[in-house]
Amino acid sequence: MNHSIINILKENCSNSVALIESGKGITYSELWAKVNLYAKELEKQGIDKGKIIVLSFPNSIELSIIFLALLQLEAIPLIVNELQENAIDFEKLNCYGYLAHEKNTSSALYKSLIERKLKCESIFNISFLFKNGHYNPHKYLEDTALLVTSSGSTSISKVIKLSAVGTIANIKANVKSIGIRPDDTTIMALPMNYSYGLIAQFLSHLYVGSKIVLADARFAITQIPRLIPASKATSLFTVPPMIRQINYMQEKGFFTGDFSSLRFITVGGNHIEKESLQRAMNVFSCPFIKTYGLAEAGPRVSTYKVETPTDPEIDSVGYPLEGVKMRVLDAKGNDTKSNEIGRVLIESPSVMNGYMHELPPHVKPQQNILTEDMAYFSETGKLFVLGRSKNQIEVEGRSIWFQEIANAIYSTGKVLKAIVDVKNGETIISIVTMPACKLTHESVYLLLCEHFQFNAWEKVKIEFLKANSVKVAK
Repeated sequence: MNHSIINILKENCSNSVALIESGKGITYSELWAKVNLYAKELEKQGIDKGKIIVLSFPNSIELSIIFLALLQLEAIPLIVNELQENAIDFEKLNCYGYLAHEKNTSSALYKSLIERKLKCESIFNISFLFKNGHYNPHKYLEDTALLVTSSGSTSISKVIKLSAVGTIANIKANVKSIGIRPDDTTIMALPMNYSYGLIAQFLSHLYVGSKIVLADARFAITQIPRLIPASKATSLFTVPPMIRQINYMQEKGFFTGDFSSLRFITVGGNHIEKESLQRAMNVFSCPFIKTYGLAEAGPRVSTYKVETPTDPEIDSVGYPLEGVKMRVLDAKGNDTKSNEIGRVLIESPSVMNGYMHELPPHVKPQQNILTEDMAYFSETGKLFVLGRSKNQIEVEGRSIWFQEIANAIYSTGKVLKAIVDVKNGETIISIVTMPACKLTHESVYLLLCEHFQFNAWEKVKIEFLKANSVKVAK
């Protein structure tokens, strides 16, 4: 059996359209021809098996070709955005080089390399390779096909090693669970540096032979109403802040169009509150597929198809993918009964090989990972995730999950992101509002008092932040 990702993708070499960017398309046969061409050019630059290459690119056909060419060479690609460029120690990573696109003007990494006047090699005129002068050829990275980053809330991004075997297993399980078809057209509005976007959408659709419309992730929300009818898109992959923005824009009359071609919309990357999901289902009039997972698990582990806004188990993340087993364990490590809360254990061949330079004790590579998530199974076997074990406050003998607090704040329809966290023993709620939305400290305190029947002034501190000062992407 061939365990190469590129070889299973290359089984589809038809003349059907593979990728579309700004109205221009490329077929599968043309795609693979260009991948072969780029691979030869990159190989001339010394790029081969086991060498890490950092990619600083916007979603584009160019990024797609170079990423696939690196997989073909068995090099190890890592796609980053400008925020991650400041959160990753690239010297410690021992990458062989950095590939940047001349149009990616927001890339701090690219600007830094230019300012330092580092020597670069032109790859087909619009991509530039900067080689790492401190690269250590003796630090060879084994059993890793690609690198992705964690999506934690901290300013530090951990770099995750994924195997070819595990990634292929996750692609196949994802395709089957979601029901991706060769005649599908999906809009890629998520940046490809997300493992959710890269593996669950991009690679999964390439594997099936679907059509992928590459949207500009910076302006995707405003492009979607035009792209869906223009491409007759059958699916859209989203994250919760996108859903909240869409709801807000639709309420203001700025998000209208013909969405009848959609078969489904997925939402993942983080918890989506019931009220926002219900409103979005009324906007699009199609089923939503909720997904649960984490980059460390490869990334997808479960899905749940919500057919109607009145689904009584709409808060669930559903059932595990094929080949994946999810367990909820009590403090002694035993499986819990229905409706009993415990810690989530994920058993899957797509579990990471570890972080770069670290293998946490709660991870068995390509076997299982004991997460920090607390959850329970319903009587119907569906998983309900409540949050991290420490993400709750005690109020008069009862526990209130941070997720519940955020849900109440999101119910106003005026909030893009609400982060509940503990700093120096104090529970702090950080809020990013929608543009031009007026929300006061007092109104939020009163909302929490009424919703949870406790003195919010004594229990929490509320602060309002600007969108550019906090991670709101997921």
